Amino acid sequence: MNYLIITNIAVSISFISCSKDEEEIGRNVWRRTADIPNENWWGGLGFSIGDKGYVKAGRIEGNDIDHFWEYDPVSNRWTQKADFAGEARYGAVGFSIENKGYVGTGGRFTTNEYYFYKDFWEYDPVSNKWTQIADFPGDARTYAVGFSIDNKGYVGTGFIWTPDIVSYKDFWEYDPVSNKWKQKADFAGRARGTAVCFSIRNKGYIGLGNGNSSCEDFWEYNPISDVWLQTASLYNGGGNPIGFSIDNKGYVRNINNDLWEYDAVLNIWSEKADFENNDYYHSPIICFSIKSKGYVLVVTRLDNIYEFWEYIP
Repeated sequence: MNYLIITNIAVSISFISCSKDEEEIGRNVWRRTADIPNENWWGGLGFSIGDKGYVKAGRIEGNDIDHFWEYDPVSNRWTQKADFAGEARYGAVGFSIENKGYVGTGGRFTTNEYYFYKDFWEYDPVSNKWTQIADFPGDARTYAVGFSIDNKGYVGTGFIWTPDIVSYKDFWEYDPVSNKWKQKADFAGRARGTAVCFSIRNKGYIGLGNGNSSCEDFWEYNPISDVWLQTASLYNGGGNPIGFSIDNKGYVRNINNDLWEYDAVLNIWSEKADFENNDYYHSPIICFSIKSKGYVLVVTRLDNIYEFWEYIP
């Protein structure tokens, strides 16, 4: 997750200028933007670096693929970049730290066997190259969560099936300067996979997901004190929800297409504009945020095409 730092001054009011196009569109709305060309996979991941978004492919027609794409919101165009350098997989995690992206964990399966991964890779958008970094120290897994705070990355939760389901709640911090991982306090909620996460200022948030049953709890992580604090819960409804952050608010879209905004100061959820496309698979959906907007990729049921939508809060 791309992490944005903003400064609030109690007695000041900041006015953000917007283009004529945005003034006509309004606020708290969704709009369709450019779809990824010729892609119809599921189980991928997304993150942003600076003013660009990045998406790694997952699985298509029984095959794991390693395609990697860059989105430019200014030109509203996708550009295919260097393929992910690790083995193709789905259900991996991704986050960004400063001007680099990081991708790791995940899994794949064949007719008779499951494979789960713990390798991690760094992506440099300037050189368009992938470099392998230190492996994730925890057990290999899929559908974990990953986000960044300041100059550190964080990865935790997730599960495997062999075929029995094993869920995790361990939590790890990655330092790109030393290229080392450090185990932190375990996630305080129930072990789970397919959770959602986002970061607001200097705190991380993890919630929902599935830990043998649908979870509705949410937790705040303080990296300075290494302490978890339970926050306001949110109805899940099953499926695979998504989460991202814009400025100092968190956003979660659940299986019912409801979009909810989290205010960390007031510790409350507020319902926002419903996501407009109802014709999508309930597979994990890809999202990221760039500056003051959120972006969501969904797979349509009828034609298996990734539709790309922009949310203006």
